[in-house]
Amino acid sequence: MGVRDLMAYARAQGRRLVYPLGAGALSQRWWEEQSAAWSWEERTAQNLAWQCHTLDYDLNNITIPTLDMLEGLGIHTGTLWDGSQYIPPGQLSTLEEADAFFAQAPREPPVLLRHLAALRRGKELCSKPITMGTFGPLTLAGYLMGAEELLVGMVEGPELVRRVLKGITAELVDWHQRAVDAGGDFLWVAEPMAALISPRHFRSFVQPCLRALFTPQAPAGFLHIPGDTTCLLDELVDTGAQCLSLDAPVGMARALARVPEWVVLLGDIDAFLLLEGSPAEVAQAVAQLHRDVAGAPNVIISSGGGIHPQTPYENIRELFAPEPVGP
Repeated sequence: MGVRDLMAYARAQGRRLVYPLGAGALSQRWWEEQSAAWSWEERTAQNLAWQCHTLDYDLNNITIPTLDMLEGLGIHTGTLWDGSQYIPPGQLSTLEEADAFFAQAPREPPVLLRHLAALRRGKELCSKPITMGTFGPLTLAGYLMGAEELLVGMVEGPELVRRVLKGITAELVDWHQRAVDAGGDFLWVAEPMAALISPRHFRSFVQPCLRALFTPQAPAGFLHIPGDTTCLLDELVDTGAQCLSLDAPVGMARALARVPEWVVLLGDIDAFLLLEGSPAEVAQAVAQLHRDVAGAPNVIISSGGGIHPQTPYENIRELFAPEPVGP
């Protein structure tokens, strides 16, 4: 059934939930130490369960990387001299090219099938809510068209931008429904490109796409946008997402004053502090966060943005410090 009402689920746990966005260096070591005989799908599922049950993460997800998603949608990628991949520019520059591209998008992309298999296996191993996440329509469009071309196009060529966003959204609706069918308990969408646009452009171009994903019939939707999204808070609420994953620059106390109680906030310990600070410094920041959100039931403790792979787990562990009780 999944998590349909995130606020009710959080209340039912009887404590503040903790959902770090990654496990840092400890997870890197875990991957290196596991049996080479395991398939990628088995390792990924085992890692999800390990984070939930050994590290006590209350929720977890596997997010498909952007370039893997674009290959899954059928876009051509190139390889640089060092082996890294990139998106050759100019692949979608006209409405005709966009129509042709989305008409032949793969129905069974291998990258999607791998992640769905890992999710199914993860559900067998993990009793906590988990899912498969994706990047959002605007971010993927930025890779497809080029970030500058996308942003300029919102002003000078909005028809092409809307066509590309519509096509990507249709594919994502299908991918997320298949994740739910595979046992995904909630929806996770990362939309970092949205931090670069105005509230007006967000309402016009992005909000309709996200509403198509975060429907009342779907499990609880989590929307993650790193950076300072203070100016977008009202627009983010209107996407239909039940949870907004906020970065440290927003400030949890300020966000709580802006959003309705049914919207759960996830955050917002600075990921750079987790990477470079001491455990004592992280503990101080977590204690301050607990003071800022005292009495607010609609907050899940997390990192403000994704955790760097080299982040020491001693710092991540400080996120699990119990909420103070009493005055």
